[in-house]
Amino acid sequence: SVDTRVVPLVEESCHSLSLLSPYLLSSEIASNGLAGWAEQVLDVFCFIVENLSTENGDSEDFGDNMDLHVSVLQGIGALAKSAPLKTRIVDRILPYLIRARNSRDGTLVSNSASQAFQSLEFAEDEVAVQTAGNNANLVCDWFCMQRSFFIQAMARGEIRQHLSETWGEALAHSNDVGVTKLSRKVSDRSKVSSDSLSSELPRFGSDDPSEKEIESIVKQFESMFGASAASAMSQVTPLAPRASKTSDDGLLSQQVYPLESSQSETAWILNHARALNDDTDFNGLSGHVEELLDRCFPSPLLRERVIPTQVVKLDSPYDFRAILMPQRRYFSFRREGLLLSRLCDKESAALSDPSEAHWTLNFTNSSFAGEFAESLVQALYMCPTICGLSFVGNNAAGSGEGDSGLERTPSMQAKPGGGEGGGLL
Repeated sequence: SVDTRVVPLVEESCHSLSLLSPYLLSSEIASNGLAGWAEQVLDVFCFIVENLSTENGDSEDFGDNMDLHVSVLQGIGALAKSAPLKTRIVDRILPYLIRARNSRDGTLVSNSASQAFQSLEFAEDEVAVQTAGNNANLVCDWFCMQRSFFIQAMARGEIRQHLSETWGEALAHSNDVGVTKLSRKVSDRSKVSSDSLSSELPRFGSDDPSEKEIESIVKQFESMFGASAASAMSQVTPLAPRASKTSDDGLLSQQVYPLESSQSETAWILNHARALNDDTDFNGLSGHVEELLDRCFPSPLLRERVIPTQVVKLDSPYDFRAILMPQRRYFSFRREGLLLSRLCDKESAALSDPSEAHWTLNFTNSSFAGEFAESLVQALYMCPTICGLSFVGNNAAGSGEGDSGLERTPSMQAKPGGGEGGGLL
């Protein structure tokens, strides 16, 4: 706990760090390979929060050490503008932010927490905010649903690059005299250029209006956790003791790969950045994309129909949106269904033709009781774009019943040989 004799010193230190936090996210710091210091400072704030929470439990009484709370919240609000740190904040201290936002001990604490929520972009969607309320799990679910769509967009970018490198030249010359036709459908099409398949595959072009935002996110991860940043921070002594909580204790522990931990998300995005810049001749998709597609498409047959990569299929969508629900026990799906409906509405509005994408809702390592079935059906009625539904159980690391606290049925257990048990609709 925070020793009362050193509280003034801790308050002054946190105040100084909160003032320094915005500068740690600047391009000047990133260009010098020092962006990793932002995570170090966040670790300090999280360490203080965890100690304060241990003392006060779930109390919303912030009267004691108010200045310390305000300084920590202001620092978190500044650091929450960083895409890599958003996930870490949600995972470790989101319940604290919710309690601080509801504080009745004055406006300073509440306003500082509200500013942090705005930096996390939770306040931008009133429907989602009202639906999630003060439920930290639902707020986390909303964050992860949106972040998952960004990661899937990155995966689609790698798929497009792989298809272009593999089939671009062949398609470009498919109509030349003396060239063996790839398929009957290709031979009926006009010749395409080797540097773009968009004219030959109408759905192949970039479908993501958020492309610039995705590039910004990847750049932030590289600046904070890439090779140069890791080298610069390798000899740094941590500002705060290692977190007392393990990754299995955070809110992300119930989420699905690659969002089951902030470390897993970081590794995926850094691998994505390397894959886009890799000039080596590799026949196939990257391992991290394959693993993500296994979560999005538990059925290999369905995956081959939607995004075939071994052959060219001109009538395949080459586009998908997979909503990966957390691994937990569901007694109802009413509030989750409202978040789901809102997410589908937002994403559909950003697409020129939402019906061209394959939308799927996936449950992994979960069990169901109560009114789940009825409320799920109601949710699907509100989301007509969803055309796939899967229930999968496996024994993958990090998703065992000891981690998620679920009661597995025999049908949810992984089958011998690494296969998965479950169902697909």
